[in-house]
Amino acid sequence: MPLLLRVLRGHAACEFVAEFVHRLHRWLHRDGYQVTVVESALSVRDSGYAVDVRGAALGLLEEMGILGEVREHETKMRGTTLVDETGAETGRLPAEAFAGDADRLTVSLSFATDTAALDQRDRDGQEQAIRAAFAGNGWEAPRLLDEMAQAADFYFASACQVELDRWSHGRIALIGDAGYCAAPTSGMGTSQALIGARVLARELAESGGDHRAGFVAYERELRPDVLKTQAIGREGAKMFGAAA
Repeated sequence: MPLLLRVLRGHAACEFVAEFVHRLHRWLHRDGYQVTVVESALSVRDSGYAVDVRGAALGLLEEMGILGEVREHETKMRGTTLVDETGAETGRLPAEAFAGDADRLTVSLSFATDTAALDQRDRDGQEQAIRAAFAGNGWEAPRLLDEMAQAADFYFASACQVELDRWSHGRIALIGDAGYCAAPTSGMGTSQALIGARVLARELAESGGDHRAGFVAYERELRPDVLKTQAIGREGAKMFGAAA
């Protein structure tokens, strides 16, 4: 039975997810599916958030035999400190919340917006939006804004969620951020995508060739956990300036 997996790469973390999909197709092939993997992206980003895997996803990686390989790339990040416009600490996130390069300091400027349209602007347009959002702020903000234009690893992205009434239509099913993005503030995006892919593969194998039944079972099993994760993402966004 033919099956097409399309991987849409948007940031560095997708490199890991794409590799997972390539390995996942072996399971599908074992269950009688003829798998074709197509990867799509304008370019591969070399910056952004690092990959964070936790909970049940760790057991999944162990089942696939790649947990040890993943651990070899652990960054050993120490944590994240949140500060306001005066430099006063407003909160801390443990290393488990976000991961990154342990050999450098990364600064993130976060602000609330009611649209993700800023993501479609070029770099100049995104920098203008950041300067407007932080105009008049004190502490290190003026220096950071001045040095932003020279940053070789400039990265801009909105923390958005994807909420759909259903994750499939006809012969098409969505996995991970494409169907139920919980936003980086949930700390569960990669793990959720890995678990979703495994659940879908299992349900397709157990559906006896009826992909519609497999899609329904996939969503029925996963949606309750997705709703919980998205609630965590909305709560976490408040720490970065989002409205309550």
